[in-house]
Amino acid sequence: MPLHVNYHGGGFIFPQNEDDDMYCAHLAAATGGVVVDVDYAVCPDAVYPMAVDQSWEAAKWAFAHCREWGCSENRFSIGGSSAGGNLAFTVALRNQQEKALKICLLIQEYAANDLYMSIEDPAQERSAAFSRLYSDGNIERLKDPMLSPVYATDDQLRQMPETIFIAPQKCPFYHINNRLGMRMVDQGVKVSFHAYPEGTHGFTIRMAGDEWLKSQEDAIKAIHDASL
Repeated sequence: MPLHVNYHGGGFIFPQNEDDDMYCAHLAAATGGVVVDVDYAVCPDAVYPMAVDQSWEAAKWAFAHCREWGCSENRFSIGGSSAGGNLAFTVALRNQQEKALKICLLIQEYAANDLYMSIEDPAQERSAAFSRLYSDGNIERLKDPMLSPVYATDDQLRQMPETIFIAPQKCPFYHINNRLGMRMVDQGVKVSFHAYPEGTHGFTIRMAGDEWLKSQEDAIKAIHDASL
């Protein structure tokens, strides 16, 4: 069976909720596999790097249970939405150094991969507040790839696993993830980019609009098919 680790969204502020329960149950049922849904610590009580460290430890814990749960170590995937997509990317980056995981697939659902972009944009005051809380007020730290994966080097991107982007076009991170995905392609990474013209930020998990089911089915197919 495949084993997938999911990291919820919420701007590093809000904890896991029932929307994630429904989504992860759907993934598990449709893939015939196991899904681990991680509820990491959030701001303002826990700032960077707490969520990154917890996400990493949770992924290692899940991977260590592959055989016990009847899962294949070659079908281990990670992913997340919004802030959770950011955390999934950082887990893959950290694995480049520690090499504790065999990741066959990374899922990026409207991932918040540039936490600095809101700082200088008055229209994104709410997102900027989230970013400041997460970085504990250190604005320059937001350009670190472990907070904003869009700042990853070409060498780091070259080592990324196969990646699928679930990208609603009415999401502020659409163009960021488009450029990030193209950079990964340039470095030889297998990338699929799924755009949803009417999709908004959060649509997959919240089952909003007319395209949420298609987006979930795209993630399900990717998990089902991916293997090392």
